[in-house]
Amino acid sequence: MAYVLVPFLWGFSEAVFFFIVPDVWLTYLVCVNGWKGIWRALLITVAGALLGGLCVYGVGLQWSSEVRQVLERIPGISMPMIESSWKDLAVRGEMAMAVGILKGIPYKIFAAGAGSLQMNIVLFLVASVLVRSIRFLFSVSITLGICKLFFEKKVPNWKAIRVWVLLLFWGAFYTFYFWHFGW
Repeated sequence: MAYVLVPFLWGFSEAVFFFIVPDVWLTYLVCVNGWKGIWRALLITVAGALLGGLCVYGVGLQWSSEVRQVLERIPGISMPMIESSWKDLAVRGEMAMAVGILKGIPYKIFAAGAGSLQMNIVLFLVASVLVRSIRFLFSVSITLGICKLFFEKKVPNWKAIRVWVLLLFWGAFYTFYFWHFGW
C-alpha cells in the first residue's frame, strides 16, 4: 500500500503545496530495494505530480494574482522567484520548466504560471510528464549508482548505512536550499 499511496500523495502534494520533493521517498526506495518496484513508484509519483500540477494550473487560470501570494508563503519560494519564472515561461514556453529544474525552481510555480498565462494545457501536461519523469529518474539512478559503488551488500548493515547516508544527503541538501532560497 505504501508503494502506491505514498508516491502518489507525495507527488501530488509537492506539486501543490509541500516543499520537500518526492525524490526523497523515491531515493529511499531505490536505496533499500534497488530497481525492484521503483518503476511503478516512479509512474505513480509522476501521476500524482501531474494531477497536482493540473490543479495548480486551474488555480492559476482562475486566480492569477492570488496564487502568487499563496505560493510566496511556501518555504523556499519568493516573489522574485515567482516573477522571474513566470517571465521565463512567457518567453520560453514549456521549455522554461526544463531550465527551472536546473535552477531549483519548484514545479508548482511553473504550473501556476502556465495557468495564469493561459498556456496550452496539453503542451503543459506533456512537458510536465517529461520534466518530472526525467528528474525523478535522474535522482533514483544517481542514488542507485552511489549505493552500488560505495555500499555493497558485503558490508554489514549495508541497508542501514545507505539510509543514514541518504538522510544526511537530504538534510544537507535542504539546509543549503533553504539557506540559499530562504525559509
